[in-house]
This record gives sequence, C-alpha cells and structure tokens, in this order.
Amino acid sequence: AKAAYVRLPQLGIGFAGAGAPMHTHHAALNALFVGRKRWFLAPPRLAFWTFKPSAEWAASAHCERLRAEGELVEVTQNAGDLVFVPEGWGHATLLEEYCVGVGQEFIPNTSMSS
Repeated sequence: AKAAYVRLPQLGIGFAGAGAPMHTHHAALNALFVGRKRWFLAPPRLAFWTFKPSAEWAASAHCERLRAEGELVEVTQNAGDLVFVPEGWGHATLLEEYCVGVGQEFIPNTSMSS
C-alpha cells in the first residue's frame, strides 16, 4: 500500500503585490525559481480561510495581533529556496517582486483529510 500520494504540481507566476490569501491544505513543498516571496504562517489552531487580498490582510489589525502575540511565523523566500508548509497550517503569500515558482502537495494516507 502507498504511504502517500501527490497532487499535480501547481505553477505560480505573478507580479509584485500579488499573492495567495490565507488558507490551509495538505502538506506542501514550495520552490521559488525567480523573485522574492513573503510567507505568513499560522499554526493549525489559528488557521483560517479568507478572500481578503494578502497585502490588505498583512496590514490588518488581525495580522498585527498575531505578530504581537508571537503566533505568526513570517518567512522571506528567495529564488532557489524551498518552503515546507505542514498540513493544516494557515498560510498566505505576498510577492515582493515578480515571481515564478511551483508548489507540490503531499497527502499521507494517515491524513485526516485523505
């Protein structure tokens, strides 16, 4: 039996100021080939979904509160870097410059969502 399966890779291309709003999914490995991307990560107990654009959310009182409480992990990903997001972690991205990257979700058979 397979221990896990993978979804099709997701290609991401965008200009500075673009990004993905806060959301969750299975564990994913994210490679950046061109550019610089800012990641905002929240542990599963604080994870949520929103349609609010990333730049707007990053400037919000909610984001500031998570920062002040030490509950928000912020990472800057540069070209050539890999970022691993564990299953269930909330995350949003904000492109600081033109970016090209790819993300790959891994879904273990032990996942609660598999």
